[in-house]
Amino acid sequence: MRGAPDYAGPLCGWRAWLLAEAEAGLLLRSVVYETLWRPRQPLRAECLDSARRGGHRAPVEACRCGIYAVCEPERALAFLGSAGRFMRRTRPSQYVFGRVFLWGEVVECWAGWRAERAYPAHLYLPNDSEQPSVDTVRALARYQVPVEPLQVRSRRELLAALEPARAAADRPRV
Repeated sequence: MRGAPDYAGPLCGWRAWLLAEAEAGLLLRSVVYETLWRPRQPLRAECLDSARRGGHRAPVEACRCGIYAVCEPERALAFLGSAGRFMRRTRPSQYVFGRVFLWGEVVECWAGWRAERAYPAHLYLPNDSEQPSVDTVRALARYQVPVEPLQVRSRRELLAALEPARAAADRPRV
């Protein structure tokens, strides 16, 4: 988007993360890149191809750079499923799904947006046991956004559990 935006606040989309051990403890990590999302710090996009392209601020229309979010939770799950090489190295309890705020320069793309800045808005922790790890919930609480453990055993159950959040997000605000 160029010029003044058509919205008064940040956009809100869906995305998936992996959980990653870091020096600072358990953090959210991008599915495709090894980018860590730090608690209480908005993530700023960087173009990893910009040196080859002459350098630019992310995102730009002619590039694939930016922080991605999609319109529907199904698309976030599908994206995670298409990243098969990562899924083979992780357990389902290492995934986090959620809503993410996007702002700054924003480019609309096929299923959502690519943005300059982002921060989690609401985190959903799928787990097939009765209780997720206390350490995991505590680590995610450092992001200072709602963290909701979900007892689910399949993608279908996860989508059903996310349906109230999706319906609330789709309602127009007045």
